[in-house]
Amino acid sequence: MQKTIEELKAKLAETTKHSLSAEERSKLMEAAMQTEEKRQEALLAEISQMSAVKFKRGNEMHAIKQQKRVIDTEIHVQTSVKLSFFFNYSLLHEFVALRWVSI
Repeated sequence: MQKTIEELKAKLAETTKHSLSAEERSKLMEAAMQTEEKRQEALLAEISQMSAVKFKRGNEMHAIKQQKRVIDTEIHVQTSVKLSFFFNYSLLHEFVALRWVSI
């Protein structure tokens, strides 16, 4: 009977040892998961912040492109007017020169 009691105590100790190990492993896994969740939350916050910055920069880029289009249009119009003036002036000059030759 004494042997049986000692065997049962040994089995209980072994079972308790394995149970505690399982509990400890569970606690370690839980701590690791909490750490990972915190890391993921930090990354999501960073992604959200970067997304807002990207949106803001995209709007700035759009405004700059619009300004560039306006400036390009103004340059085109001014250049066309000047070219038109010079073209008309040269035609007038040729016409006057031809008139002088024919007179």
